Amino acid sequence: MHIAICGGGVIGCTLAYYLVNSPDFKDDDSVTVVEDVEVAAAASGNAGGFLASNWCEGEDIDALCRLSFQLHEELATSLNGSKLYDYRRVDTILCLVSTKRAGGVNDGIPGWIRAKVVESHSIGSTASNAQLHPRKFTNTMMQLAIQSGKAHLVHGSVQGLVSRHSKISGIVLQDGSTVAADAVVLAMGPWTFQALQEWANYPSIVPLEVFKIHSIIVQPTTTFEPIVVFGDIKSNPPRDVEIVPRPDGTVYACGPRVAEALPPSASQVLPSSHGITQALADVSVFTQTDFHGNQVIAKQACYLPATKDNIPVIGRVQDGLFVATGHYCWGILNATGTALAMSELLLTGAASSLDLEPYSPVRHTTMYK
Repeated sequence: MHIAICGGGVIGCTLAYYLVNSPDFKDDDSVTVVEDVEVAAAASGNAGGFLASNWCEGEDIDALCRLSFQLHEELATSLNGSKLYDYRRVDTILCLVSTKRAGGVNDGIPGWIRAKVVESHSIGSTASNAQLHPRKFTNTMMQLAIQSGKAHLVHGSVQGLVSRHSKISGIVLQDGSTVAADAVVLAMGPWTFQALQEWANYPSIVPLEVFKIHSIIVQPTTTFEPIVVFGDIKSNPPRDVEIVPRPDGTVYACGPRVAEALPPSASQVLPSSHGITQALADVSVFTQTDFHGNQVIAKQACYLPATKDNIPVIGRVQDGLFVATGHYCWGILNATGTALAMSELLLTGAASSLDLEPYSPVRHTTMYK
């Protein structure tokens, strides 16, 4: 069996890893991952990497989140994730601040928060929260899959699907060549929806919105405690920011989402000066420090794929064609559970680790006509 995965993001690369390590993966089975830019070129490389096991309690994706968090812990243990991709457990707080500087030290608050704290409380602990470096994690998954000798990475742009007797049997690349496959998986983030419309005639599988997120990575001169902060700024209008200190001493921060048209390729996703200025300003409110020059390591942007009912699409679209996308802000977390369930579906015909019925792509062909 040959499986072609379109998309070298965290979903596609993690799926490749779980496929080649499955006990159901036969000696003559193989995997090809096709990516037109680079591994983790889009949201998978520009995300914060925050993981939470129970933040979706009561929601349809709760089982997926809990399974995925457990799998992340297992992977980190077996692969030495703390070394390979900066995995660690973290505490998390919600913090509302004013734009004014604090008169002194904020009791019970990370020392780097120098703004005046209006309200703060814990929203997670090391028992249920963790973090990793998403670009490093995605590349680790792809590299380990390749090292198995059962998977390989092809740099190319997928332009269509090959269909034979009503079954998808391969993909068409930009140069006109084809890659034959017994199963094709579309895991192209927000670009998956467009591909389904153009290649598979599924106009009902569309995102409700495509959100563009701006983020920065800065190098502070002081040490930030390993506490993830979901911050709100008391201003007019109110602003919010996610601040994620990393083990290497850098700090990741992202600001509010904006609705902006999706470009044709991840290579064309560029941050706007306004978005970066806002992200820097929001972090500076918390730290009461202006980051500039070589203190700003990265200025970046990415798009998050969302569905109309806020539930990912994971599963079979038609004979030979499968899809895995729509994870919104939980893509890094839920890559592991999605990959495990999809590997089971592809290799055995059914997922045993997770009930995929709520995530079925078929639900969208009837719900939104």
